[in-house]
Order: sequence, then C-alpha cells, then structure tokens
Amino acid sequence: MIIESLVLTRGRMVAAARGKASMKTFACAVFLAVLVHAAPAFSGQEEASAATTKVSGVATARPNPLDSTVVFDVSGARLEPRGHVMVTRNGSPLPRSLLTVTPSRVVVRGGLVDGVNSLELEAVDTSGAVIDEHIVVWAGSRTLTVTVTGDKGKPLPKAAVRALFDADRNVFAIGATDGGGRAQLEHLPATQVLHAVVSAADYVDREVTLGAGETAATIGLDVDNNDFHLGLKGWEVSDPKQARVVPHSEESRPIKDVLGRQGDTPRGRAVPIPPMPPMLTGVRMGLGRVDAAAEDPELTSFREQVRALARTEDLDGLASVAETPAALREALSTSAGWLALRDTLAFGGFFTDSRGAVAGRREFCTPYFYSTFAASLMPGVPAGDGDLWIVVDAAVPVRAAPRQDAELFGTFDYDVIRVPALSGPSAASPAWREVFIPDGRRAWVEASRIRSLDDYHACFVKSGGRWVVSAFSRGGIQAR
Repeated sequence: MIIESLVLTRGRMVAAARGKASMKTFACAVFLAVLVHAAPAFSGQEEASAATTKVSGVATARPNPLDSTVVFDVSGARLEPRGHVMVTRNGSPLPRSLLTVTPSRVVVRGGLVDGVNSLELEAVDTSGAVIDEHIVVWAGSRTLTVTVTGDKGKPLPKAAVRALFDADRNVFAIGATDGGGRAQLEHLPATQVLHAVVSAADYVDREVTLGAGETAATIGLDVDNNDFHLGLKGWEVSDPKQARVVPHSEESRPIKDVLGRQGDTPRGRAVPIPPMPPMLTGVRMGLGRVDAAAEDPELTSFREQVRALARTEDLDGLASVAETPAALREALSTSAGWLALRDTLAFGGFFTDSRGAVAGRREFCTPYFYSTFAASLMPGVPAGDGDLWIVVDAAVPVRAAPRQDAELFGTFDYDVIRVPALSGPSAASPAWREVFIPDGRRAWVEASRIRSLDDYHACFVKSGGRWVVSAFSRGGIQAR
C-alpha cells in the first residue's frame, strides 16, 4: 500500500491510498496517525489567535470552593467544539469529560484540587490560530475558625481577620468576628501554612502563623493605648481610684496642683480627664452586615440560582427569571456589567416597599444598605464635598498614604463616609481609594472595603408564585 496523504481533521484520520494493502500495512498507517495525533499540540511557531479570552467563575486573590466552575469566554474568534481544546491543571491535561465546549466558551466543572491550581487553556480556533490563556487560582475545603479576645480576655466582636497564604501572601481569605468574637474563613487549602492577621479598633494588630491542617485558633489582642486616649484601659494599675489621666503640658507645676489629691489643694481644682477624641466616622449606623433572605427559604434558593447563573454568565438563564428580560440583557451587555452583578449579589439584602423597582411593592434588594439606608435619615453625616460611600467591613484601617505601612489615623467600622467626588483608585496603588475624615483631611482606605451608595443594586420580587429579578441598576441613595 502506498500512502499518498495522512490527514487529521476534527479528531478523525483520513488516509488516501492507492493500490492494495494488507491489514498489517494499514495498521502501520493507523499507528503513524496516532503518533502524529499524540504529539505535542504546539511547537511555539504557530500563529497566535486574535481572540481575547476572559476568565470568570473564580477569584485569583481569594480561595475558591473545590467545586467551582471555571469559565473561559472567547471573543474575536470561534472554537471548533470537536477540535483541539485542552485545559491543563498544574501541567497535566484535565479529562475531556470535565469540559463543556461551545464555539465561544469553555466551561470546566470540578477541575480544582486542594492548593494551587495553574490552569491553562490551549485551543485552536477555526482559522487554525492558537488560543492560549493562563490563570492561577487557589482552592480548598478547609474552614478556619478564629476566636479573637481583647481587654481582659473578653470576646472581641467586629475584629477584621485575614488568613494570608504562606506561598503567596497576595492571596487571602477575610472575615469579621461576630458577637462572640468568632470568625470563620472558608475554602482554605488543607496543606497550606497560613498567617492569621487580626486588627480591631483601639487594639494592636497581631499576626499568628498556623500550621497546615489547623482549623481553629484563639488570638488575643493588646489594647493600643500608649497615649492614654482610652483613659487607663489596657494599663495595669494597682489602685485605679488613685490614678487619673491629665492633658499633656510643657509647663512645670507641682504634682499636687495637677492631681489635686493633696490636702492643701481643693479637689475642685483638679484637672479633669480629657474627653476621648472623636472616632473616625461620618455616621455609624450600628448595623453591620445584614441579610434577611433566610426569612423565605424559596428566596434563599432563588438567590443561589441567580448567583450561579451570574458566575457562568448565562444570559439566557438570567433573562428567563427576570421580570423585564430586555432591561437585564442591556445591563449585562458588557463584561463590566457581569462583574458588577456578581459583586452586588455577594452582599446580603433586606426587604423594602419603597426602594424596589415598583414603589409600594414588597421586594428584596441587595446590597443590604440600598434597602436599609436613606440619605435623608443620615443626620450624622457631615455636610461638605464628596459623595456618600459606605464602609462594608469592620475595623478598616484609615491611613495617611495608599500603602500598608503608612501612618494609621484610625479605623472605619461599617460607617457612612464621604469620598472626594472626582477621586479614583490611586494610579500607583489601584487597591486604595482616597476618602475624607471628619477633620477635613484626606486619607486612604483599601478600595475593596468601601462602596459607593450610588453603585449597583439588584432587587427580587415574588410574582405569580415565584421569585424573579425585578431590577439591576445603579443609583438611588446619594445625597450631596
């Protein structure tokens, strides 16, 4: 048998031959074809595709559940679903059974392992050009419970807890302690050494190293009161009745005139304890994170369905559960719209009959502060320049410059604050945003821990016996 050509196309072998051949000769041709098909996909000389690829469904700076769905969206070119499409994890190809391939998307389900996952998409588009996209994500099933104690060993609520990965400190889980001083951080790799960093208002930050596999830790914080701005809190005083705090003065005076404890100095002349300085707050709503969805199990289930559709960017699926499908399709016509939806759905929500899509109708809206806060009910927010934003976390450090080692002015704690109207993330440090503090100075906080009250919100309503998405838009609370 004389083989004139041997072609691999769409996973099938085509051998053009002339003359008679034995089965042995044809088997050799098949073996040659298998060798060709099993050879490395790319040599590095192939033409790169003009396609752009966007990855969604997982976070790169936070740990992910092991069962996360990773989505590679391809635009500017088309894939051949039966052609060469391969996803590798840490250098090894994933089984094709874990992949769902369409002309514009590759979905990977159940492809993550405990620890680091270096995922790479290798594909050939319909023009023969190569598509290559790479992402590194962390995943795990470990839950870490951190108990934080403060003054005199009492549980400390509203402390910020971060678990930084020893292998990459830019990746971490974050949470805040509840009323019992406990915080739970999920989806951590079981084999990873962690650095638990705890911070709270009026306490000294502390970092504790936790070994691989540790699932619980108790961390005590020391009161940050070296300047006595908290009175005698945190200081060991044998007789508190005989100690008091007085303002600093450079002048020289007899101690009896300052303390007013001597017999020849009337107690009425004693210098009073100065008041505590004001906290760094516009108005402290005292609400923290709120989520009332648990009041309705059907609502809880529906929200999880919407979150899943948002993770995979299933536009048709979301449109099918929307009260006004056309409006939702328009809002999700860009990548930024999808990102905003996922970010919005990450917050808890609250019921309202005045802030939803239709006034007077009971709806559930998220974030919680969209349906809970109203600018007209915020008398504590100082007037002045800047837009209203809300701090969405506890014990958020407020610093003099956009970096972690800058001077610490204080902390915000679920506060409503003002942000300069034209402010944007720092060009040099995009993770930070400039804010106002009560005395009019400008300071910096981590951008991920505050949110504009004019940002996106989503609302759900029960209609015809089932929950549907009634709104996804931005604005509605801001006041100048």
